[in-house]
Amino acid sequence: MSRADTAVATVDPRLILQHECVDSRWKYVYDGCSVPAMAAGIATVQRGAFDKDNPAGGRDTQFARGLPTTEGGVACDRHDECYQSCVTERDACDSRMYAGMKQICAQSKESAGVKATCYEWATLYYTALKRGAEGAFQQRKRQVCGCDKGLVPAAMSRPPLSLLTHRSGARKGQHLTWLEYTIMSTLPPLSAYQSFANSAQYEEYVRYVRPADPSRGETR
Repeated sequence: MSRADTAVATVDPRLILQHECVDSRWKYVYDGCSVPAMAAGIATVQRGAFDKDNPAGGRDTQFARGLPTTEGGVACDRHDECYQSCVTERDACDSRMYAGMKQICAQSKESAGVKATCYEWATLYYTALKRGAEGAFQQRKRQVCGCDKGLVPAAMSRPPLSLLTHRSGARKGQHLTWLEYTIMSTLPPLSAYQSFANSAQYEEYVRYVRPADPSRGETR
């Protein structure tokens, strides 16, 4: 079994779940590379101090600089930006980071041994993300979209509860049934929003976003 197989466990959530919402505007957070916790432990034992943003230890093998892409940010910095979006796909973010890491290794002026280590760590980081970052990606997306509604295209967001609720008549205040929703979702304004795949998904959404009703024994 390779070191990559034994080292990859989970991505330490403390390294990737930081966020910053300022005045209802999302401010990019650059927290460097998300290192597998077990891999960091192995590296620390083997080589002492461990730099998660430059695990190969070369003079030009830095995977992160803590800077925006426009100011010289590299693989992990771009990955931070990619995760902090309402419209990106996780696989695309991870693949672009991996490609960026390998490019850094290929362009390094260090020895063949350091470059080989650089490639090894690039693969290790990428494999760790593929195995254990889905929860982090979804949480970060919720944080970003929840902070700045202006970042969410209507076609990528769910309809507001007001559009799913009867506004008058005997059922005023009650949400649309699944059948009612499927009919109305093809017409404006509901047609501008992301649709629900099935009744279970719709009911779960309605229960989640509406306020809890204590008279029904509901809590949030």
